[in-house]
Amino acid sequence: MRLNKVIFVFPFIHFTMRITLRVFGSLVPLLGEVISIDLEEGATIGVLKRLLFERLDRR
Repeated sequence: MRLNKVIFVFPFIHFTMRITLRVFGSLVPLLGEVISIDLEEGATIGVLKRLLFERLDRR
């Protein structure tokens, strides 16, 4: 009796998420009223903070 091996190959699926933030108060002149940031799969709040600071550095 011979058993055949079945191998499942899963395609690599990469997710991104777009977050839109509305800014209020004294941060509006620095960041603008609305910010859209694309986050990669598995991103943490630290990544979000880094992206916000990068946005501040560009202005």
